[in-house]
Amino acid sequence: LLPGFHWIWPLAIEHVVVDNVVPTTSSLNPQSLTTLDGTSIVISIAITWRIKHLRKMVLEVEDPDEALKDSTYGMVGMMVESHTWDQITQPAFSEELGKAIRRKAFKWGIEVDEVYIVDKTRSLSFRMIQPYPVPSNETNTG
Repeated sequence: LLPGFHWIWPLAIEHVVVDNVVPTTSSLNPQSLTTLDGTSIVISIAITWRIKHLRKMVLEVEDPDEALKDSTYGMVGMMVESHTWDQITQPAFSEELGKAIRRKAFKWGIEVDEVYIVDKTRSLSFRMIQPYPVPSNETNTG
C-alpha cells in the first residue's frame, strides 16, 4: 500500500489481501543434468514474472515465488533430459522451454515475461558424500 491513512469501510470485509504485482526476477540455482545423448551439463535459469490474476494466485498458491521456482526446476529437468546437447544449444530450445514454463505458471495466475538461460555448459558433476557421524553406544566407565 501507499504511505498514508487508508479507510476500509465496514462492509463485512474481514481482511484485505495485498500483494506486489510488479515484475520480479528470480534466479534459480544451477542444475546438474544429463541430456538425452548422455552429455553431463550444468544449466542456470532466470525468470522475470509478475502476478497477473491476484485472486487466482492467492487461492491456488501458497508461495508463488517458491512454486514457480520448483515447477521451473522440474520443467528444465524434463526438457534437458528429452533433448540432445546439440538441440539445447539452439535458440528453439529456449523458446520451447519458455512456453512450457509460461503455460504452467499461467494456471496459478502468474505471468512469466521472460525465461533466460543464464549459463549452460558441458560439465561433469562431482558430489562429495560424507557419512553422518554414528553415535557411540559405549560409555566410558573411567
